[in-house]
Amino acid sequence: MACGHSVDLTDFMSVLQGKIAFRFYLGTQGNGFEYTLNLSYHAGVPENAYGTITKLWYQTYNFGDPGNLQPCEVFNAEFPENSQAAKIKLVSTGHGWGDNNTGNAAEFHHDIHHIHINGAETFAQDNWEDCNPNPDGCQPQNGTWFYDRAGWCPGAIAPWFDFDMTPFIAGGSAEYKYIFNEAYVDICHPNNPDCFSGIHCDNCDDGFNPHLIVASYLINLGDSPLEDVDTGLDDPKEREMAFRVYPNPSNGLFQLSWEGVEKEATIQVSNNLGQTLRSIRLDKPAAAYELDLRGLPRGIYVVQVNTERGKGVKKVVIE
Repeated sequence: MACGHSVDLTDFMSVLQGKIAFRFYLGTQGNGFEYTLNLSYHAGVPENAYGTITKLWYQTYNFGDPGNLQPCEVFNAEFPENSQAAKIKLVSTGHGWGDNNTGNAAEFHHDIHHIHINGAETFAQDNWEDCNPNPDGCQPQNGTWFYDRAGWCPGAIAPWFDFDMTPFIAGGSAEYKYIFNEAYVDICHPNNPDCFSGIHCDNCDDGFNPHLIVASYLINLGDSPLEDVDTGLDDPKEREMAFRVYPNPSNGLFQLSWEGVEKEATIQVSNNLGQTLRSIRLDKPAAAYELDLRGLPRGIYVVQVNTERGKGVKKVVIE
């Protein structure tokens, strides 16, 4: 099965100049994947020749966690001088499902999220996708996939949402809040003191809970050069978090270490289905962490470390 996807890079004209490095990251596990990059060029003048990119929400966030229902950061960003148009470009895909997640969230739960600008609810994101027929025409999907999903379908690119920020340019800057569906709470959650195993779900302490993987940017466009803004996209290596895992393989007890002290870090452990089994937030600055996975079955798992410096991913083996 081979499925192709087309991506319009018009908004990134001024970024795609000179020598550019592309990096692809496969977030699922498995063998036999091959990427082919084909670029097509079209004559003409873009509507806006210059642009800047500022990263907004860009990580995995717990969804419906009674201990923190709104985990996304609040951003304040200025519009560069000479900006004539601006937009928020955002994608979020739901993950996690099963009897231990209320309503089969976030993968199979229809949610509408919102973006607040300057404290006011401004944009709505209906994060639901009709998967039959496949949005990108990718069939058969090991048979025909017909279940609708939260933000993505197997074999298809998750839909991007564009939210027009042009009316806010005159204000010089804006405050950005990404608000998850306020009507949803994951009842079966370790942070819910009112959850009782065998009543609300099989195991309230299971730890496999819904989450959203989010990527978003503020894009500013203009007809003349915009003031210098750090896009966070200049050098892919700056966004890669390097860390060590040892011993590997092990009986399930791993030592994680990285260079320097990180003020904030989260550690996420997933299985070969992409299901999150552990989500750990370090509550104090650290340069190392002892990861205890001895309760998990033997097999291969993925450990992801997120810090302010970027994201690092490694596979570990429990013997």
